[in-house]
Amino acid sequence: RVSGGYTYLDTEYTDYEIITKSAGDISRIALGKSGDTCNNVVLIPGADPTSQSSYGCKLDFNGNELERAPKHAFQATVNWTDALLDTGYEWYTEANFRYQDSRYVEAFNLVEFPSYNITDWRIGVIADDWEVTAFVNNVFDDDTIITGGSNPGIATGSFGFGLATPPFPP
Repeated sequence: RVSGGYTYLDTEYTDYEIITKSAGDISRIALGKSGDTCNNVVLIPGADPTSQSSYGCKLDFNGNELERAPKHAFQATVNWTDALLDTGYEWYTEANFRYQDSRYVEAFNLVEFPSYNITDWRIGVIADDWEVTAFVNNVFDDDTIITGGSNPGIATGSFGFGLATPPFPP
């Protein structure tokens, strides 16, 4: 059995803006592809317009690529299954290959994961009510970093749950 799949993604933010008071966010957007700085100070929705702390910087991500979205990805699996002599069991061997193109860690498009190839291999024996499998993950010992995040201790990146920050609206 042979199977495979290919994905092509052409991503770009076209309507993505945020209002932030975070110096880190403002610095990252200035370093990113758009090169924007905090030229657009706006009132935080629902905040008191008479309070200086009610304003933030409006940042524009338009034109940046969607984070964690590789342009090209491919996977293929080859499996051979056959009878194991006259034992009533079956044996199999299987190889799986994955390729993923480079992709950005977050919407600022500053840190990019490199493309990678990973090959895994399995061999085993199958009975009616049990199975024994030996496997090797990452056969060619590719040490490319394939996942991570921009926030320490939180591997998935932004982590805010949409919670409001002080001052909280009434």
